[in-house]
Amino acid sequence: MLAKENRLTSKELKDVGRFSLQRCEHIDIKRLEKFEKKYSCILSAKTFKKAVDRNKVKRLVYGILEEGLIVQDQKNKERSALLYPKKNILEADREIIKKEILSNL
Repeated sequence: MLAKENRLTSKELKDVGRFSLQRCEHIDIKRLEKFEKKYSCILSAKTFKKAVDRNKVKRLVYGILEEGLIVQDQKNKERSALLYPKKNILEADREIIKKEILSNL
């Protein structure tokens, strides 16, 4: 799970500011300019009906981000993002999702 200091709070989400949107096959990514090294995975109950699926996707995305933070620390890149997974992320391979997320951050 992603460390608490690397996650966006609900107060910070209300004041996101400027962002750039990147649409991918399994996930939409909003890259934020205002924060450094803060991330949030936003899931709706409309897209993922079961709480089990929402939790599974959240664990998957935060796990990938946690691995990616180690790589980003080595490259000294500090970025923030909001991640909006799509329904087809449940059937996709973890390596494909990892490549998609890390290449677009």
